[in-house]
Amino acid sequence: MCARTSPFRARAASPTGGEGRIVLGNFSGHLSNFPELLTLLDAAGATVAQITTPDLASDNQRFLVLSEIMYHPEPDGDAEFIELRNTSDSVTLDLGGAYFSAGVEFTFPGGTMLAPGERILVVRSVAAFEAAHGAGLRIAGEFANGSSLNNAGESVKLDDAGGSTIAEIDYDDRYPWPLPADEGYSLVYISGDPGAAANWRSSAARGGNPGSSDAMPYSGGSLIGYALASPAPWVESADFDFFRYTVNVAADAAAVIPEWSGDLGGWESDALTLVDQIAHGDGTSDMVWRLPRGTAGFVRLRISLRE
Repeated sequence: MCARTSPFRARAASPTGGEGRIVLGNFSGHLSNFPELLTLLDAAGATVAQITTPDLASDNQRFLVLSEIMYHPEPDGDAEFIELRNTSDSVTLDLGGAYFSAGVEFTFPGGTMLAPGERILVVRSVAAFEAAHGAGLRIAGEFANGSSLNNAGESVKLDDAGGSTIAEIDYDDRYPWPLPADEGYSLVYISGDPGAAANWRSSAARGGNPGSSDAMPYSGGSLIGYALASPAPWVESADFDFFRYTVNVAADAAAVIPEWSGDLGGWESDALTLVDQIAHGDGTSDMVWRLPRGTAGFVRLRISLRE
């Protein structure tokens, strides 16, 4: 089975066409350059065979991340930007020929090198960006062909010159994605799977923080004091409908998860609904959750260090 049958049959080296093989295709998508488990099932759903593909990831796939995305800047909508960062501490990356295949249009010019730890920006308008953030930051260029980021959310995908995926996210302007990012704050990547909304947060300040990090380092001590800006969470309204607490937005080392229990035995987070995330512009945000209606129970915050 192959992604495209015609190129497979035209291969010069074996396996190729004309060798008495059964060639099936075309399948959608493509195989990852990272190891993944492929499973062949029969019509009844039973496993026929499995194989783990080899690790063929490039340096760009290992170390290049979309580190910050400003999709809804205010007041100037032309101040959109995408920041990329080299997460390696020793490898310089060659971005030449890499291109955005979804979200916006842009191809990095040949010879675009990104040193370990360095950041580079692609912007909608250099003039609007520099009016908002000043000059001097490294900008690779402007989005091509009048393309822009969708304020309602969309896929953003970066491929290498050969068409292999380097990075991809599918952001949204609704929960579980950070709500302030639809109100003039940026999306900031924390760590882990970039496709998971829980691994992104809003910027600490309105307008974002292109060119550097706004993260608060954790040096030990009270994890609660590091993660929370309010002395304690509280339940509000006459009917005790809402659970509210204030977080330090840039406390990237901490995961803060509200949980509900009916009997102090089992705890779950799915019973709570986020109704608002109010950014104060000082690096803190109120998180407001609706409690289950008509049900007595208990609510708590579970705060832990991110892995």
